Amino acid sequence: MSVLRGYSGYLQADAYSVYDAIYKGGDVIEVGCMAHARRYFIEAEDSEPDLAKEAVRRFGELYGIERARGVRKSCARRSSGEEAEMT
Repeated sequence: MSVLRGYSGYLQADAYSVYDAIYKGGDVIEVGCMAHARRYFIEAEDSEPDLAKEAVRRFGELYGIERARGVRKSCARRSSGEEAEMT
């Protein structure tokens, strides 16, 4: 992707396999979306209820910190139809 040429640092993108090449060189570090990670723990509540409930509770604490600081998650912005800010 030419727009990222020369970039090093963290990048959040969806799990589309085309993006895998961006992370291969090690200069760009893939970071995930908390909402997507949390979803896997919700799905695990049937098989690992104690672990899953504790993880979901901790995600709730992190979301509380974000709310207190006025942070909106990029996944939430996109799902509500808002454009993510480019800073």
